[in-house]
Amino acid sequence: MQQHHHRVSSPIRALSGLFIGRKLLLPLFTVSLLLGCSAISNSDNRAQQEKSKAEPKLVQAGFNVKMQQLDLFDATRQRPVKITLWYPEGKACKAQICLADNTVRSQALLLSHGAMGAALNYQWLGKSMAGRGWVTVGVNHYGESWVYGAGHIKAAAVLEFWQRPLDLGFVLDQLEANQYEGQKLFNQSINWRSTVAVGHSSGGASVAALAGAGFDFAKVTSYCKTDAAKADRSCAYLPKAAAGQPTVHKAATDLPTLPSDQDWYDARVKKLMLLDPALGHLVDAKSLQQIKLPTLVAGSVQNDFLPFAQHAGFYASQIPQAQQVTFNQGEGHFVYLDSCTLPHRALGVPICFDKAGVNRSHVQQQLTAQLLVLLSSTATIASTNGNN
Repeated sequence: MQQHHHRVSSPIRALSGLFIGRKLLLPLFTVSLLLGCSAISNSDNRAQQEKSKAEPKLVQAGFNVKMQQLDLFDATRQRPVKITLWYPEGKACKAQICLADNTVRSQALLLSHGAMGAALNYQWLGKSMAGRGWVTVGVNHYGESWVYGAGHIKAAAVLEFWQRPLDLGFVLDQLEANQYEGQKLFNQSINWRSTVAVGHSSGGASVAALAGAGFDFAKVTSYCKTDAAKADRSCAYLPKAAAGQPTVHKAATDLPTLPSDQDWYDARVKKLMLLDPALGHLVDAKSLQQIKLPTLVAGSVQNDFLPFAQHAGFYASQIPQAQQVTFNQGEGHFVYLDSCTLPHRALGVPICFDKAGVNRSHVQQQLTAQLLVLLSSTATIASTNGNN
């Protein structure tokens, strides 16, 4: 997307171990398991800025952007939850985070990353929104996210889906309390009861769960044996995947079982943005049909990871108020991640390199424009094709 030359602070100490010089490093052994992961260096950003000069610019408010990571802990589940925040930087204050005076306080964004990824893989979104006045809070899901360190990565965490919406609900609780380590978290009150939840891939399914979506993992066995699943790389994420032996023939009884109570609904979520959402083959259609929130579903039709009809297209067809942005010029599943230049692949699919003719920055510009409409309007957004 168009870079706006905001001043962005360095992540705090919790991220310092991930940086050598000025280049962000990623645990290499996790890359083959990624559904969503990328890394960006300053040189990548400079190159992208030059490339984007000829592209249309979005209206921006001109806020200075600051990024910060905080460590939370859910005592009920004995689970760490790191959050990454992008926000309009204000003057020095007595709170942990000092927001600009005219920060948007009537609503804010909650972000859930793709499997085995991190909130930091979506800086295009966090920086863009903070530069226009909105606070964005990215949740890093333990066991999947590389921000916790290599020793805390486990492939089986991808199948423990129910932890994700619980993470998101816990973070909203903490944000509403507006307390962090004995002091105010924000120097201004934000209406977290008007949250816009954004998620990519598994993150898309996670935020849909907050709106009432239900899932049945037992369906994966039968689905992954069908012809429709031949191009669906999500079928590799089964118990043996961690040992490098993916299989689609495990019995349903060998799969992780979702808790009997799947009520993850959270009334604080008022709008949804699903970026090429996953688990469409496991989601309950009736539960989607009961979602009444304004929803934007973005999907890649010529998908290289998650077949459109079974995933993004299915969500869009079942959620009553869903509007759809489709990309049909070769855009893949990873076009929703930050631009990057690393050679890594996820189950054979390049993470950083798109097909010829695909402009990742242009895709993200269009998504930013659509998100701004969703944020700033109570009206239903118009359906569109992303290539028009």
